[in-house]
Amino acid sequence: MITSLSIISTWFLGFVFIYTLWPTNRSLKHDWLLIFSLGIGAGLGLTSCIFFFTSLIFTNPRWITLILDLSILIICIYFILRRRRQTTAFNYIILNIENITYLLLLSTFLQMCIVCGISIVRYYNINPWGDWDGWAIWNLHAKFILTGGRSWASLLHQPALEWSHPDYPLLIPLSVARICTLTGELSSMGAQLVAASFTLGTLGLIISTISIYKNKLIALVAGLILVSTPSFIRLTASQCADIPLGYFILATIILLFISNNEKFNFNLQLLLSLFTGFAAWTKNEGLLFTAIMCLCWLALKFLDKEKIKTKPFILGLILSLAPLIVFKVFFSAQNDLTSSHFLNRISSLWNTERNKIIINYFGIISLKFGEWSTVPFLLMALGLIGTKWEIIKKHCILPLSITLLMLCGYYIVYLLTPLDLVYHLSTSLNRLLLQLWPSIILIWSLAINYPVKTTLLDFKVAYKSIHLAVFGLSILAINTILGFILIYSLK
Repeated sequence: MITSLSIISTWFLGFVFIYTLWPTNRSLKHDWLLIFSLGIGAGLGLTSCIFFFTSLIFTNPRWITLILDLSILIICIYFILRRRRQTTAFNYIILNIENITYLLLLSTFLQMCIVCGISIVRYYNINPWGDWDGWAIWNLHAKFILTGGRSWASLLHQPALEWSHPDYPLLIPLSVARICTLTGELSSMGAQLVAASFTLGTLGLIISTISIYKNKLIALVAGLILVSTPSFIRLTASQCADIPLGYFILATIILLFISNNEKFNFNLQLLLSLFTGFAAWTKNEGLLFTAIMCLCWLALKFLDKEKIKTKPFILGLILSLAPLIVFKVFFSAQNDLTSSHFLNRISSLWNTERNKIIINYFGIISLKFGEWSTVPFLLMALGLIGTKWEIIKKHCILPLSITLLMLCGYYIVYLLTPLDLVYHLSTSLNRLLLQLWPSIILIWSLAINYPVKTTLLDFKVAYKSIHLAVFGLSILAINTILGFILIYSLK
């Protein structure tokens, strides 16, 4: 119970922080799910940065961590109370063919979420600390942080721990260690909730963004594609860092999309750079993403000097990258991909055999991606038929460019890897593609050709006759029952 309250309080801190910086011209009623979903990552990112420094200074950082977290919360609430927001009144529910289809799709989506949730819980019961990467890297580092006192960073330098990648960034281990510190016990539940938080946040980001900028039907379809991706659910249960990194990549792309399609705002650019830095603080692949985002930001600044401001972006990067810089400079061990004669491997870039192997593996893994029994890519492609170039240019060019640059970066890393190439590809490529999968779903959803809304059987139902809360709870109850029946039938 205490562990659950600790993670919920972290979410709430992140929600309040995002809400404080959210543009005042946007409605909370429209953006609440997006703000909440961004708040999940912001809360875990901010608290991990704070806990990094407090754990290096104090032997028992529990109380100082609570005081600092509470101080941030009070400051954010103070600024929220001083702000006035535009609100929109809703008096009617409009029922038509589209909304009836939406309710049926919502029913399917909720059932799928229940099935996935129960599957993850079952996996947690079997492997409470996750698969190899989960317990041998991220949760092992969390245990050293929790039990090592102020000298935990030096313990990671021990030669006996080289196999556990002590150079990896620490957002996830610090988040797990922080929750265990607050609860006063070493429990796998903290690690499980951290892993599940990023899955919940990723799903919320996709559904909220597509609902705002496209359509609620398309948003639910996108959510269904994500939760029905077997490898996405499996890696959530495995407590790997690929799902959290995919979350921060998606969140950064969404913030860039919002700021680029509306007015570039100081607060939005600050949030954009914060999430960019959090990606690097999550996993080494995030360093590549951060570099690409900085290049994209410079390109946008060059194209439109009036909109792009330098100070908020640099400030956000400094705040979010400060713990990573301190860790990499003073405490981190050498990375296995860059420590062994990096310059001597430059010639691998034009090695024909290595290029052929990588291209073949990209093709093979792409066809098997997601671990589906039937790959849905063909059906997804059908939805793009008839898409206008104006839509792609407005909504998709920027996020698609970032995604393609990430793929190019992964390709170059494989060319230069000192590890056995086939082994490296077979053990990591599927996970690297999964890091970009939520962003690819977002791009597909924004580009999809959606028909004009129908008004057939269009009529209004007043809120007084059907209360939204009762209506929503009824749907949730029905789907919960159906979900448990489905799970029971699969035994």
